[in-house]
Amino acid sequence: MIIASYASLRDVKELHARILKPLLTNPKTREAVMNVAGELAMTQEVARAGKGDPVPAAQVLARLKAAVATPKRKCPSASVSRRIIHESGVAIQRKNGKVTFEFDEFLSDESLRAAIDLFLKSRE
Repeated sequence: MIIASYASLRDVKELHARILKPLLTNPKTREAVMNVAGELAMTQEVARAGKGDPVPAAQVLARLKAAVATPKRKCPSASVSRRIIHESGVAIQRKNGKVTFEFDEFLSDESLRAAIDLFLKSRE
């Protein structure tokens, strides 16, 4: 089924086999990869019959890998603390165990203290 998902046997490279082998030996990922391989095999069969373009080998490999890829985690956006709607506020961002405060240098002392107090209360 995997070989049939490529346009030609000559398109299958050693690197492709090295990448796909762990996906096929793992029972959790095997079924998803084989389902996509079946869809690609049907597409390639239609292309061999002269009714469409074959899927390039690089795209075949990418689709097979994407069948089991986990979505990437998104970085949380910075939270913004404002006392008044018209203020620029203080942006608080957490990353790798560190906290970064970003604020305008002309922000009032009261607003900055309020943002820091809010942050300290959230840690409790």
